[in-house]
Amino acid sequence: GLAEVLQSRKGINIQEQEELLAIIIRNAKRLKALTENILDLTRIESQSSLTVHKEIVNIQEVIRDEVSDVKSQLAKEHNVTINVEGKVIGTDSTIDEILVEADRLRLMQVVSNLLTNAIKFTEHGTVSIRIERRIDNSGSNHAIVSIKDNGQGIDPSIMSRLFEKFATKCD
Repeated sequence: GLAEVLQSRKGINIQEQEELLAIIIRNAKRLKALTENILDLTRIESQSSLTVHKEIVNIQEVIRDEVSDVKSQLAKEHNVTINVEGKVIGTDSTIDEILVEADRLRLMQVVSNLLTNAIKFTEHGTVSIRIERRIDNSGSNHAIVSIKDNGQGIDPSIMSRLFEKFATKCD
């Protein structure tokens, strides 16, 4: 495909080469993510080798990084704007960091998957990410991440199968 066209370099200027390379890199990253997701699913099903590596993570930073990655990969292909907002519930103040104990890679994977799906099913418009810190009555902190889009929504015909492996509208 594109790699062969790029390799031949016949009649292709530098700008076209850079565009083709960007497409190749983007597709390689998607393939890598898909492979990692399939391997994770296999590990979960075998119940033997999926380990969680907990560490203190700034969830704001993880989300900013994933938004940046997804923007470079998908948002340009779609006519979509991504907004990120962080708030402390019950106040008017915004927040720069929310620290959570989590597996950074799994957190990145979940945020990336949610963002990718939100963008994929939003033809044009906005995908909004809201990160909230709530303090419950006992004084415990909770991080709440919500992703909202103005896409078509989940088809009612797959709702009963939503959390089954590979549930799609095509099934």
